[in-house]
Amino acid sequence: MKSDSSSPSKKKRFHRLLKFGKVTGYILVSLFLIAWAYRTYFMWQAEKLYNEVSTYLDKTDPHWRWEEILERRPQLEDSNNSAPLILEIAKLIPEEVWERANWNNSEPDPVVKIYELEPNSIPNKELIDQLDLKLELAAPALQKMRDLANAPIQGKYFIEWGDLPYSAKRSELSLIKNTSNLIEIDTLKNIIEGDIDQALTGIQSQIIVARSLNPPIDGVSLSVRNFVFGKTVQLLERVIAHSQTETLKLAQIRSLIELELKDSNQILLDALRGDRAMSFHTLGLAANQKMSLRGMSGFDSSQKSYFNALKHWLLLQARLITCQSIATSESTRIIETIALPKNKRLEKFHIIEKEIKEVAANISPRWQGLGYISIGGLIMATNIHQRVTTKLEITNLAIAAELFRLENNRWPGSLKELVPNQINEIPMDRYSGEKMKMKTLVDGIIIYSVGEDLKDDGGIIKRISYEEEDENSEIGEDLGFRLWDLDRRH
Repeated sequence: MKSDSSSPSKKKRFHRLLKFGKVTGYILVSLFLIAWAYRTYFMWQAEKLYNEVSTYLDKTDPHWRWEEILERRPQLEDSNNSAPLILEIAKLIPEEVWERANWNNSEPDPVVKIYELEPNSIPNKELIDQLDLKLELAAPALQKMRDLANAPIQGKYFIEWGDLPYSAKRSELSLIKNTSNLIEIDTLKNIIEGDIDQALTGIQSQIIVARSLNPPIDGVSLSVRNFVFGKTVQLLERVIAHSQTETLKLAQIRSLIELELKDSNQILLDALRGDRAMSFHTLGLAANQKMSLRGMSGFDSSQKSYFNALKHWLLLQARLITCQSIATSESTRIIETIALPKNKRLEKFHIIEKEIKEVAANISPRWQGLGYISIGGLIMATNIHQRVTTKLEITNLAIAAELFRLENNRWPGSLKELVPNQINEIPMDRYSGEKMKMKTLVDGIIIYSVGEDLKDDGGIIKRISYEEEDENSEIGEDLGFRLWDLDRRH
């Protein structure tokens, strides 16, 4: 009897479990179908955008992909490649040179202090002693550096990339900057000692270091290149401020600067195209789970958990493809603005920067970095390149004015006097869209651009090192090159 009474109860429990299982199954199947439809829709949208961007670039800019850019890098014979010599010099520089040995570490580097002084002034003995200490430590590298002035003005580097996008192992680029920094220290010491001929040789060496990065493969290579040219301009202003009659080497340096100005737009285009291709390539690897995104988005696709696999399948892949397409599309817009008149570029860049932030925010705050990081880098690289190129144009005018003084024993009354014997035409200010400016002073002249704030400050220049200026591009004063009368030079 007891067995018979428990039988209906077991059947009821079995039917309840069966019903629960069916309902659960229906729910799981429904959730899967919803997830599949959700993923399919967003993948369709992402792939549609991807195909539109790729098709457009295949038509308008063939060979735009990263692999193709690498394959098309020009080949250089060792005899025409200055890169090995530049790297060899850097490797001979001991680390102690950059550690500010024997003085208070809280104090700025002596080079920074020197750049705070007017170019025609002489540093105090303490600063000179600190330069001497650095040069003494770097004696083997200095000996090798003497060969650099006769090296080819082109180079090719083999940059090692890391596993993560935007955090590459760019050891060679650091070495290039170290060689440039040593040339800077040596040139400053030659200026102080009055060895102007050797100081001008240092200027030529700096230009060779900068031009060894032609064509720059991406925005970081371009930034190193501009770093060296920024130092070159500052050094040359100081050399001329202590010079009397150095016509020949000034003319040689001017020809190198003119060559740089001729190639300026193409150099910028090469770098921006490289950045765009790298971004497209690395985000594509991440979308296919071939690269970790750790440090960029908080998601690490290298972790083989079921949760991450599901997350990638459901939504992450579509988001990555979308970010990849947006970054590439917006990068292309920036690249296409290079053809615009010089004074309209900054305005266009600011519009693009604002728009990409809005687009990235609409995707998800978490993914803003993926869509925006390459765009922000391109805008920054372009603005820095524009500033350095403007300085080179001013420097070219300043050399022309100095050569005019040497020929006529007076300064030009205006930049128009330099045409046509010294220059073909007065260049346009890349910021204002007007002609470059010149102001006559009681003890010389200054040639200048109004700079990024578009305000004419009458040629007032902020005296800081290039590193400080690079960290703060909106310094508020004009960009200029000061030339002193002979009796004010030391």
